[in-house]
Amino acid sequence: MRMPLVATLGLALAACKAQPAAGDAAASSVPAGSAATATLKPVSAVPLAKPEKLDVSALKASLKCGQASGPCAVLEDFKECIPWNPVTKSGEGRWMGKGYVVKNGAFIDEYTLVRTKGVATSQVAAGALPALVAIDNIPDDRGGEKSNAEKAVNAFERGDVALPTNTAIHYVKERTEWSDAPVMAAEDNQLYVATGSGAYLCARSNQRLMLVRRSPSRSHAGDGVYAILWPVSW
Repeated sequence: MRMPLVATLGLALAACKAQPAAGDAAASSVPAGSAATATLKPVSAVPLAKPEKLDVSALKASLKCGQASGPCAVLEDFKECIPWNPVTKSGEGRWMGKGYVVKNGAFIDEYTLVRTKGVATSQVAAGALPALVAIDNIPDDRGGEKSNAEKAVNAFERGDVALPTNTAIHYVKERTEWSDAPVMAAEDNQLYVATGSGAYLCARSNQRLMLVRRSPSRSHAGDGVYAILWPVSW
């Protein structure tokens, strides 16, 4: 039986994390001349199959999209993705935007975050990009940051920048806890992130990102997170 792509990439990442990095404290603690010298093996020698693109038409049908608003606006922009490298010049990029959490066909708002980080090719499976992607949100106990996130997103939508004192921007830039996952190039310039039941990223003009993250427990075919994001740091 063929293992699902999410599980395959997840196992590859786990195997990679188990390998000590050069100069790691654990590695340096091995006594000199010890016979227990470990031999590191490649994460995966067989390239993984290229993921299929997100089935936008099926999701639009499940959500009964008419007007391009809410999650339907995200799907509308998913049709024409441009080539995009998730590894930024600084090696790490962070995005924030308006998200829509769909459950049973209805949705509520959230402020969605994406962090991309470049890594060595030896840290990912063959066929995966040399990057890790984390997808999260601003939690409910961060009321001040959520309020300021709305102001920042409104500025982004106008093509403007957020005020330097905006606490949501500071929160995104200074956040240290992220759940990273492998990422692969999919069809039609989309990127597939092996997190949960899978997520897709689509780059558009002006550094915007479209995100669709499928819900792991779907009672409705369209359940998941849909978001439009703008860069905060790159």
